[in-house]
Amino acid sequence: MNSEEKTVLIIDDDKFLLDMYIVKFKEKGFNVQAALGSIEALEIIQNGLNPVAILFDLVMPAMDGFELLQKIKADKLAPDAKYIILSNLGQDADREKGKELGADGYIVKASVTPSEVVEYVTNLLDGGEKK
Repeated sequence: MNSEEKTVLIIDDDKFLLDMYIVKFKEKGFNVQAALGSIEALEIIQNGLNPVAILFDLVMPAMDGFELLQKIKADKLAPDAKYIILSNLGQDADREKGKELGADGYIVKASVTPSEVVEYVTNLLDGGEKK
């Protein structure tokens, strides 16, 4: 993958976490675009960003992650991206809803390190197993 093909969009309303993920993805050679919430993320995608992966939290103000995923899919934005939920909500119902809406992966933040998140995304992009 060239650098343009390795752009990820990370969406979280926690700036500290966002900054930590940015550092870890950049260490592994990814270009990183970050958004502090769904509204900002939607604008970035509508303005033409077509990342290989979009990682997003579920609990965010204004528009939650499920609504964001529905909107992106309905508007056919970033059609080639892998959609990965990155949340502390780990209930089966949340996982099922994510899958029904088209999420390619689901990571419970509290159970993984940022480095493991990068590894998960890399494996998913390389056609590896979904968890």
